[in-house]
Amino acid sequence: MSLNSLRYVLKETLISLRRNAWMSLASVATVAISLVILGFALTLVYNTTQMAANIESDIEISTFMRTDQTPEQVLQAKAEIEKLPEVRSVDLVTKEKALEQIRATLSSELIDNLGGDNPLPDKLTVKASKVDQVKLLAGKVAKVQGVDKVQYGNGVVDQIIAFTHWVRWIGISLIGLLGLASIVLISITIKFTVLARRREIQIMKFVGATDWFIRWPFLMEGMLMGLVGAIISTGIVVYGYTSLISYLHNHLAFIPVVNDPIFVRNLVLLLLGSGALIGSLGSMASLRKFLRA
Repeated sequence: MSLNSLRYVLKETLISLRRNAWMSLASVATVAISLVILGFALTLVYNTTQMAANIESDIEISTFMRTDQTPEQVLQAKAEIEKLPEVRSVDLVTKEKALEQIRATLSSELIDNLGGDNPLPDKLTVKASKVDQVKLLAGKVAKVQGVDKVQYGNGVVDQIIAFTHWVRWIGISLIGLLGLASIVLISITIKFTVLARRREIQIMKFVGATDWFIRWPFLMEGMLMGLVGAIISTGIVVYGYTSLISYLHNHLAFIPVVNDPIFVRNLVLLLLGSGALIGSLGSMASLRKFLRA
């Protein structure tokens, strides 16, 4: 694009924004509100996903060995479980170590009443690579020679998987609806401008102006409205999120909130890019049918 063409595009963009000031402000406000909701929705989805991931990483398959198994047999079972493709880690808690842990928490008199016998089994703590593999892995572990009982809280696992999926789908749906609403409003605003200048555009087409030469001022107008709305929303979201992190850190430290500068940076870039994209799509949608005529 030449310098003269760029000047023309900028001039026409500013004229159009002044001519439709109230509609332009309404479009900017809609984009800003939509992206504020979108920004906070993304922080909620991100924090919830991270929380679910932390819970998932803590899910363990408690594998209790038969009491008649020798230490060598227990180690052999441990090695066999470690070879399973779904396994992330296997930790052994021997019956002697388990008895020491109980002795540290209960009265020694109760332990002495056992008469020197150790009724506790050896325990293997197994973790799966992925949470959706826990049920499958538990079934395989239960079939290993010498295993007496397997526990992994199957109801909790199923609820965590369902909760994570619901959070992600709700977040995606909310993002789509808010983006669509912003595109529609900017499209309506650009259509008002196109209708007001339809004779001028028809003359430009008649004298040989290309569709892109006609389209650029409107495209720039939509991008500018979307970008201004995105800048406003970015300031609100970043300030609100950092303030929330600071408040929770000082007063409610037990509530886990992700304090990740990389996430905040990516959120800023995403909101700014979304604003410009929404504005562009709104402009293109309003011009497409008109320029075909």
